[in-house]
Amino acid sequence: MASKSLHDRTPAGGTLLQGRATPPCGCAKPAQAVCHHRPMSKDASERSKTVMQVIGIAGLVGIMAMLFHKGFTDISVIWQQHSGPDFWIALARYLFRNLAG
Repeated sequence: MASKSLHDRTPAGGTLLQGRATPPCGCAKPAQAVCHHRPMSKDASERSKTVMQVIGIAGLVGIMAMLFHKGFTDISVIWQQHSGPDFWIALARYLFRNLAG
């Protein structure tokens, strides 16, 4: 098996294709260009990060939905119990009484 000459080798392990250095992934782009192929471990790591971000965003949306639902039901109960201008006083009393949660 003949080894490649120093002239045919590139530092990254790629080969020469028509006088141009190619990256080790074998795509036809020159080694200096950005290659769209990535090693599997980095790609898997990026996918897992993206999946975790999607799960995190979905969790935040769920928490916000629960908070808005709880607030809506609390305000509607106060609305049913107090009518007219008394509603705003009761709402303020409720908010100041329940600041912690």
